[in-house]
Amino acid sequence: MQYSVRPHLVAKSIKSQMGKPYAEGLSPDVPDKTPAQISSQILKHLIKEASLALKTEIKDAIITVPANFDSAMCQATKEAAVIAGIKVKNDDGSDRPILLSEPNAVIYDLFNQIRNGEVPSTILDLSAPRKVLVFDIGGGTLDITMHEIKRRDGKSDSTLKVDEIATNRYTLLGGDDFDELIAEEMFNRYVNQYKSRGEIVAELKKKKSAIMPQLRVFAENLKIELNESVSIGDDASDGWGDEEGFSVGGNIHNTGYSYDDTFTQEEIEDILSVFMGNEMKYDDYKHISGIKETRNIIYPILDVLDKAQKKLNVDNVVIDAVIVNGGMSKFYMITDRLTRFFGFEPITLLDPDQAVARGAAVYHYLLTNVESDLTDDMKKAEGTAESPVVSKSESQPIAAAFKKTDNHIGIEWGKSILNDCLYLGLRNGVKDEIIPTGAELPYISEIKTGYQIQNYQNEILIPIQSKNLDGTFRTISKGKLIFSKKSKAQNVAFQILMDVNKVITLTAWTYDTDPQIKNEMGSANIAIDNSPVSKANGADKIIAPSGSVLNPADSLDTLIKLCNQLVKAHDTQRRKEIASKIRTESTSICKAANKKDFSTPIIKNLNTQLNDEVLHRLFTMSRRMFIEWTEDERNKVASLCISKLGGALNGM
Repeated sequence: MQYSVRPHLVAKSIKSQMGKPYAEGLSPDVPDKTPAQISSQILKHLIKEASLALKTEIKDAIITVPANFDSAMCQATKEAAVIAGIKVKNDDGSDRPILLSEPNAVIYDLFNQIRNGEVPSTILDLSAPRKVLVFDIGGGTLDITMHEIKRRDGKSDSTLKVDEIATNRYTLLGGDDFDELIAEEMFNRYVNQYKSRGEIVAELKKKKSAIMPQLRVFAENLKIELNESVSIGDDASDGWGDEEGFSVGGNIHNTGYSYDDTFTQEEIEDILSVFMGNEMKYDDYKHISGIKETRNIIYPILDVLDKAQKKLNVDNVVIDAVIVNGGMSKFYMITDRLTRFFGFEPITLLDPDQAVARGAAVYHYLLTNVESDLTDDMKKAEGTAESPVVSKSESQPIAAAFKKTDNHIGIEWGKSILNDCLYLGLRNGVKDEIIPTGAELPYISEIKTGYQIQNYQNEILIPIQSKNLDGTFRTISKGKLIFSKKSKAQNVAFQILMDVNKVITLTAWTYDTDPQIKNEMGSANIAIDNSPVSKANGADKIIAPSGSVLNPADSLDTLIKLCNQLVKAHDTQRRKEIASKIRTESTSICKAANKKDFSTPIIKNLNTQLNDEVLHRLFTMSRRMFIEWTEDERNKVASLCISKLGGALNGM
């Protein structure tokens, strides 16, 4: 209610901002700056109200998170718990399992309700192994996971084995986005109401940022009213608001001009159709790389099906059941689209607002009241990539039994998986895959060799990055690899460990020729820090192996900066160090796997650069690389070379 009139003082949809350095849209005067700090206020409120209701102090809690939350988001959530006073460590210093995947919570709730007779057991036939998709859409995020559920030893065993097969990429799509689309249409109509008076139109457009919060509230109420209308009607085409439409509007703060409008069901559905992925079909996962429209509720499903096909190594992926959850799943357009897409109706018997919380309560009960291996679930794997210590739950699946009746239903969970591959950011924009999609956690990589470090100042920057849907990369966490002494160019090898909490540790060592003979060891705990990566951080980055795919712009920018430094340097030792770096950069570029990509930026720089050292390097690299360039590109370089030499000779 306050958001529409004081948007700069109200944090909205903070869950979808977890892991970001600062909360968006708030006044600088607000004391809580980060999403973690704001989330802690929500947690404090819940803990306080629960403590008052139960007349006991509460410091123990389970916090549910989307399955596709990355390391930064999970860490920010745990930070919020610490600020709120929730106990996150056991007495022995190990991590308490306070985070629970929301799809897993939904499964806990489903089978607990089956056990209690609240939901008929016929809702999911487990006479044979079943592939089950959990589709969880809330206010800000869309979380989709695929599981295989079967009875542990066939038909008679009451313990169910649940294996996680695939998870979608982190998808920022939810009820807020539906509201935003409707609010944008409202604003356009609002402005159009005063189209005959240009001065009013100009004023409204100028005040759009102040108007939109109120229109978002109107939009959400309109969406809810439409959904209730369709639910009350005999069928989706017989809502009581259809013919006359749904009235919306009122006084708009800070403008003095009212907004009065009417929307029909057809108009709202047309506005929101962009999120329905209506052109997509089930089998489209087999050629997902060619799909450009990704911001809808269907593409993340295709992403999961594509990952499942690769993991299961099958020609066709078959889904036997779909469980929907999350507040936005109550919207009829969502369930209708899922029914058309899968060819059967999803399971909607669970309370979409409370299923996750109920499942978390069951999970906590098992943690504290049932004698099972579940008490070790999600504990941090301590150790290094060389000698990891794996917790009991990682070496042996969890067998959690509901023991209150003879007819108990137990759940045995398989290992958790990484939803999307992670990359190590190397020098000159190189992205090196270090943990593949679907990797089971804990994960230990093979020893990676062929890398170099050069003239570093004890610290090497280790940025861990994730790929966005548009092909760009974002840094989700980073750390610094620390060695005890300075060194000139050396070969470096490393190994990556990710534990079950998605905490990453990198162990590295330098070597001469044989990676097994280690000169010096170093390790980096990869801290959650998504601030921009730059040289201002005071650390260099690892150089990619020879023959890697390089980023031409970053590589040439590094080379040109070094050449400019060489011209300005007067100290002999300093010039030697810079010259060595220039040779390394030049060699790396000339051996790049994508030499063709360097033709255009090199020719551009040959036309614009005045530094003779830069021109010298660019001409030399062109001669070594342009066997893979076109004849026209080679001729351009030759002409530029003649032009530059001619000018120099004439001036002698």
